[in-house]
Amino acid sequence: AGVGAWSELISATTLLNTPVLKATSEETVINLTWVAIANATKYEIEADGAVVATVEEPSYSHTSLLPGTAHKYRVRALTETNTSAWTAVLTQSTIPASVSGLAINTVTNAAIALKWNAVSGATGYDLEIDGTVVAATGTAYTKSGLAANTDHTFRIRSKNAAGVGAWSELISATTLLNTPVLKATSEETVINLTWVAIANATKYEIEADGAVVATVEEPSYSHTSLLPGPAHKYRVRALTETNTSAWTAVLTQSAVPGKVEGLLLNTATTAAISIKWAAAIGATGYELEIDGTVVAVTGTAYTKSGLAANTDHTFRIRAKNAAGIGSWSDMLNASTQLNLPTALKGVPEETAVVLTWTGVVGATKYEIEADGSTVATVSEPSYTHSELLGGTAHRYRVRALTDTNASAWTAVVSQTTLPGSVSGLTVNSATTAAIALKWNAVSGATGYDLEIDGTIVAINAVAYTKSGFAPNSEHSFRIRAKNASGAGAWSEIITGVTQLSVAVPKGTVDRTSITITWENVAGATSYEIEADGQIVAIVSDPAFVHLDLLPASVHKYRVRAFNDQNTSVWSSALSIRTLN
Repeated sequence: AGVGAWSELISATTLLNTPVLKATSEETVINLTWVAIANATKYEIEADGAVVATVEEPSYSHTSLLPGTAHKYRVRALTETNTSAWTAVLTQSTIPASVSGLAINTVTNAAIALKWNAVSGATGYDLEIDGTVVAATGTAYTKSGLAANTDHTFRIRSKNAAGVGAWSELISATTLLNTPVLKATSEETVINLTWVAIANATKYEIEADGAVVATVEEPSYSHTSLLPGPAHKYRVRALTETNTSAWTAVLTQSAVPGKVEGLLLNTATTAAISIKWAAAIGATGYELEIDGTVVAVTGTAYTKSGLAANTDHTFRIRAKNAAGIGSWSDMLNASTQLNLPTALKGVPEETAVVLTWTGVVGATKYEIEADGSTVATVSEPSYTHSELLGGTAHRYRVRALTDTNASAWTAVVSQTTLPGSVSGLTVNSATTAAIALKWNAVSGATGYDLEIDGTIVAINAVAYTKSGFAPNSEHSFRIRAKNASGAGAWSEIITGVTQLSVAVPKGTVDRTSITITWENVAGATSYEIEADGQIVAIVSDPAFVHLDLLPASVHKYRVRAFNDQNTSVWSSALSIRTLN
C-alpha cells in the first residue's frame, strides 16, 4: 500500500572514550595517571566513593593518607557537553609504615627468637639476619642453627602489594653459652656434683634447693653438712663476664638415708606379726630382716604371715634410696598370739546365760567380757553369767591367756535371756462373734504365743481379737512371751464370753399405741426396751405394747437381750408413727 510520513528528526552524541587508570604508591600518597582522552577538557576523580577532585591534566595525587591503607579509585573524562563512562574501580594501598618494637624475645645456645609490633596494612615482612633477608609472616620469628656464644644483628621492614616500608633500627643479640650436663654422687651428709667444662666459660654458678650457694671456676662442687636421706635439687649454669648459659635441668639427688627409728610391733595374730616404723627421710624403700632373712619392703609397715601360733621372732630394718643403704635399726622381738577360742556359744535361761567354748592348747586361763566389761577370768572353758533380767540382750567375747601372751578376742556373740511371764491379760471387749484381748508388753519379747481354747496363734502386738465365735459362747485364753532365745512361762488362764445375739424389732400401730415384737434370742432370759431414749420396760417375752400415745406421733425404739451373765448390744433404732 506504500510508506508513511517521516517523524521529526532527533540527534545523539556518542560518549567520550573511557580513560585507562593506573596507580603508584608512597607511604602517605597514591599517585593516579591515565592517558589523555581526545576532546576531553577535564577529568573527574572519585576516591573511596566520593568525588575528591576535577583536574585538567591526566594525573592526580591523593595525599595525607595513612600508611598501609587501601583505597578505591575511578576516573571519567568530561567536556562541557559530554562525558565518558567511569573507569573500572582500581584498588590501591599505601606503602606500610616502618616496623616498631623489634626486640629479642628469648635466647638459647642455638637460637634467637624475635618479636615486633604488627604494622597496619602489612601483608608480610622482610627480616634481615646478619645481612641476609628472609620473608616472615606474623609478628615473631626464631632463627635456629646458631653457634653458642655468637653475636648476630637483625632489622625488619613491612611490605604489601604496594611496596616495602623503611627498615627498622638495627638490633643485636648473642646466643647463650652451651648448657652444662650435671651429674651427682651421694654420701650420708654430702652430695658431690660434677659436669663437663663449657668452652669459653670462666666460672660456674651452683643453685641448691632454689638458692645460689656457690660460684666456682672448676666443673665440680661438694654440697656438705646435709642431713641423711633428704632429697635436694640442683642446677648449674656457665658464665663469662658478658654472657651466660641456660640453667641445667633440675637434678634431684638424695643423701644416703640414716638409721630407721621407731621399729615396733603393730599387731599380732596366731599366724602373723605386723610391724611398723617411722619413715626415714629420703628413703625410697627398706630392707627388713626377719629371723635372719632379708626382704625388700616399701612403705612404713609390713606383715609377716605363715607363722605358727605362740612363737617368738626377731626383726630389724634399714632404709635405702638411689644414693645407697643406711645402717641397721635396733633388734625387735615379737610373738604370735595364742590360738583363738572357738565355738563360743550361749544357752539362755530367764535370768542367766551359760557360756561354753573349745579350750586352747597352751592357754592357762580365759578372760570373759560381757556387755563391754571384763566380768571373770576362769581356768575352764565355761562360764555362767547370772542375775540377769528376763528378755534382756547381752554381748559376750572370750580370749585365751598365758602369763606372757594372749589370743585375740573371739567375735562377739549376742544372746538374749528368755522373756518373763506376761501380765495383765484381760478381755478388752466382746461382740456376738468376737472377743478382743489385751495384755502388758514384756521387755525383750519379740512376739507372743496366745492359746485360745487350746490352740496357739503367734502374735506380734499387745492386743488380739479372735473372731468367728458363736453368740453367748464361753472361751479360755492364756499367753506367753517369746524372743529369739525361746518362750517364757504361760500366764494364768482367763475366760471370755461372746455377747447374746442382737434382737431385730418390728412394730404395728393404731391411733394411740404401738406394738413391738422380735424373735426370741437364744440364751436370753429377759429383754430391755428403750422408747424415745428412755428405758420403759423389761420383759421376758419377745413383745411390748406402748400405750397412751398421741395420734400421728413418731416414736423410736431399741431392744437388747439379757441373761444372768451376759447381754447383747442394743438393736438398731426402729422409728414408727401412730395413726391419725
